Amino acid sequence: MKRLSYGVMLALVLLGCAGRENLETGPYLELSVRCNDDADTKAGYNGVIDGQDRYNENLISDVDFFFFPGTTAEGSATYHIHRTSGQQRFDVFRIDDITSEDINTKIFPSVPYDIRKATVFAVANYPGTLVSDESDLSAFTMDYLNSLTVQTDFVTALNPDNFAPAPQANFMMSGTEVIDLRGRNQIMAATGNIQLERYAAKLTVSVKVDDSVTLDNGEVWTPMLEGMQVYLMNGNDVVNLSGLPSTPHYFSYSSARRQFAKKVTGGDQDRIEALMEKTGDYFNTYPMYMYPQTWTYGSNVGTDKEPFLKLVLPWARKAVNGFASTERQYYYKIVMPDDLRGEDYLRRFVRNNWYHMNIGVGILGSETDDASVVITSGSCFMVYWQDKDVVIKQAEIGSARYLAVEKETYNLYNVADQTVRYVTSHAVTIKDGSIRVTRPYYGNKSKGTNTMGGTVCEAGEGDIYDKGSLYLNYNEAQRKAMNGGKDWFTNTGLAIEYHHELNNDYTAADFDYSPYTITFTLVHEDRPEDSKYTKYIKLVQEPAIFIERVVNSDDTFVYTGRDKWGNGDRWNKKIHTSDHWGYVYVDGEQIVRPDVAKNVLDDYYMDYWKDPANDPNGVGFNYPNAEEYHWRVVWYTGGSTELFKMNVTVLPEGSDFVIGDPRTDDIDNLRTDFHVRKSLDEGNGERRLSYYYPAEKSDRTYNMLAPSFRFSSKCGGVEFGDLTLDQAKWRCATYQEDGFPAGRWRLPTRGEIRFVAMLSSNGMFTFLFTNGQTYWSANGGIQVNSGGNVTDKTPSKALTRCVYDSWYWGDDQHDPRDEFVWGDAPR
Repeated sequence: MKRLSYGVMLALVLLGCAGRENLETGPYLELSVRCNDDADTKAGYNGVIDGQDRYNENLISDVDFFFFPGTTAEGSATYHIHRTSGQQRFDVFRIDDITSEDINTKIFPSVPYDIRKATVFAVANYPGTLVSDESDLSAFTMDYLNSLTVQTDFVTALNPDNFAPAPQANFMMSGTEVIDLRGRNQIMAATGNIQLERYAAKLTVSVKVDDSVTLDNGEVWTPMLEGMQVYLMNGNDVVNLSGLPSTPHYFSYSSARRQFAKKVTGGDQDRIEALMEKTGDYFNTYPMYMYPQTWTYGSNVGTDKEPFLKLVLPWARKAVNGFASTERQYYYKIVMPDDLRGEDYLRRFVRNNWYHMNIGVGILGSETDDASVVITSGSCFMVYWQDKDVVIKQAEIGSARYLAVEKETYNLYNVADQTVRYVTSHAVTIKDGSIRVTRPYYGNKSKGTNTMGGTVCEAGEGDIYDKGSLYLNYNEAQRKAMNGGKDWFTNTGLAIEYHHELNNDYTAADFDYSPYTITFTLVHEDRPEDSKYTKYIKLVQEPAIFIERVVNSDDTFVYTGRDKWGNGDRWNKKIHTSDHWGYVYVDGEQIVRPDVAKNVLDDYYMDYWKDPANDPNGVGFNYPNAEEYHWRVVWYTGGSTELFKMNVTVLPEGSDFVIGDPRTDDIDNLRTDFHVRKSLDEGNGERRLSYYYPAEKSDRTYNMLAPSFRFSSKCGGVEFGDLTLDQAKWRCATYQEDGFPAGRWRLPTRGEIRFVAMLSSNGMFTFLFTNGQTYWSANGGIQVNSGGNVTDKTPSKALTRCVYDSWYWGDDQHDPRDEFVWGDAPR
């Protein structure tokens, strides 16, 4: 059974600061590093197997973290941590051997200025010891770190059995991230997610060779593929930590040439087999690596030597028409094409980029190594190594027109910046009028109104939001007004740099309470209307605290007067034309609603509910007690039918809320007589509620918010105010709505009611709690007052609204939704 969905990692990390077992621990930092955007290693371009884990390209052996107060990494590093890893692609480091003094005086100093941001520079797999004396970091400025030079032996011996090179031990990487102080007294002081980039670049080659070449004199030559080799000349094996091209030190793969195929003898006849996975007619070879460099075309001296590939291919001449059989080695030179992705250099290798060459050979080369024939046909892919899914359509070397992006969709989790890298043959621009910035609006302003920095609009057919729903639109002027007069987009020639600071202060009127959706179209500047070279980009930027609205999928209120069998009982069980009403159940029974035309429950009905035996016909509803019938009753008078979901990942400094798991540690099923129903866990076998963890009533949970939780809608009949606390607990324990199974709902904490009431009071979204009314929380009765204030109460009965822990269970809805199931499970 799937329990965890988006945000799980953040949620679980955050729980570390709120869980009971961690309250007595000291402060810590949580830093995650990753060197790949994808979770899985996939096939690369044109089927070339990337073999990243196989060649340790993703291996994180160890990491050095340097901390600089503020956002600019000025001055000397004030703190350093070295950690070992051994993980592929991703690792999380909990830095808990740190003191409050280190946090508040070194990383986020409070004097002479209150600094709440810090820059982290991470270096992975540095071949040596970066810091030998932790007590003196005065020399470790960014200028000093960037000047450190590393030389790497990329040439490794080939295995004679399969011609495969020995893998590098690892690849040096680095990344920078600005982290925010969560609180000077919080156990988890800060978190960060650092994207690492390799210093090296990667080069792979695929070759297609004609079956034969016939010369003008009638000679027929056939290729001897088992002898075909390729190697890089004039690569650079030196780099400094800035990642910029340093003074190069040239090397060659001539002593470790890459082989393509081998001859296998045996069976009926000899055959040629590819050493790596073959792509169509192309033979592939193992990767080569080099550090960044720039060059001048044709240069073979000084510090701007031109790197190139040398292909060696033996050919055999057939003995025919008087020509004797012979074998001869031929040489070819493959020139690296221009890199037109930026304005600085046209000929270069860029760190963390992957270059793949597709070469076609249909002629004999040069008979001497020094006078190799230049191959000018073929295609080259130049892509950001991090994202293996980018594929540029094959283009001729030197004369291509292409446009590709590393990704078309990005999810930004409480971050202000995103780099959208592209690879292109011609200058790229954002198409005029294509930028669109929107986010859902849950307030009560009418469309056309300017509010929260944007303009309220209504979604139409085919829009990014459901038809009829409201959203905020931000034009260029509004965007600039929110961003200090600057637009959110900068074109660097290599990428579109996106920047937009989020407002995470939930007490502010313009609080960013819903995710932004940002879309734009990239085109070639000289041919903006050419759809062949167009890329549509979408970014979704989610704030630290944001709200999602999901409308109950069966919320149409239609009173038929009869049930599906034609019975005319005005309290009929089925009041919706689809035989459902909001897909709401309590303890196995579907919620029902009395006559919608009535404004209040009349005495007859109230008596009928209080004692089914009072039915004038003496029949009653055949329920053993009034309590069970009560659970089936909804008196809907209006209001929200949405299941609003609250996502809370980071709280601002000074907040009296805490994030955590408010549930009890031990199973408490409250009662033993809940109905026997199907279970998701047991192949739809039948059982009762078995593994229930209600919200804990304690000081620990008084101001606690779950990392992600949704409230039940008003389809659950929250207007009934005559539930005791025990009945409210029972109702939530056995509550199910819209396919979110029973056994997973609970009473909200006092903090969750207060938090949502406060947000509603700002007009940010529909009121979920009625002013002046008292609701049950796990911590007791809570009266919701105007302005979002709450008052603790000790009522005998109160209203009830239930909460579903999305952070733990995920958002998968049971289907079909018109069936009651138990979804509880042991931790």
